Amino acid sequence: MPHKAKPKHYDDVKRVTTASEAARLYGVSWTTVIYAIDTGNLAAEKVGGTWLISLASLRDYWGEPRKLA
Repeated sequence: MPHKAKPKHYDDVKRVTTASEAARLYGVSWTTVIYAIDTGNLAAEKVGGTWLISLASLRDYWGEPRKLA
């Protein structure tokens, strides 16, 4: 059975990442990401035990992610 097109609200899920993934993308430690959240520099919300961070706030704070090989 072919997949149906996903509803527009699915786009919001693509606009966040985890703290661990943000650390990997930007080449910083996980604690650096958490510090940026704690100081209000990143828009984030804790869901269960996982921090979800806005990709837009990451770009505003650190610029574009580094290129990964």
